[in-house]
Amino acid sequence: MRLLLVEDDQVMRTTLERALTRRGMQVSAVGDGIEALSAWTSRPPHVMVLDLSLPGMDGLQVLKEGRQRERERELRRVIAAN
Repeated sequence: MRLLLVEDDQVMRTTLERALTRRGMQVSAVGDGIEALSAWTSRPPHVMVLDLSLPGMDGLQVLKEGRQRERERELRRVIAAN
């Protein structure tokens, strides 16, 4: 299962990426909203773990833009806020 992890905190991102990879996920980890949209478009994930508090483009903006780009595909989302 492809998982897109979007978290701006480097330590948290690395920790989650390692834990999810150990559980068999194919993890793409990025640190901001622009990178998230690029990863979402280039290699669409089955699941996204998304921080709402991102620099530049926040998590809700990422979802809105991503949905406009891919209306027909289903994506399961997990949203984390700090």
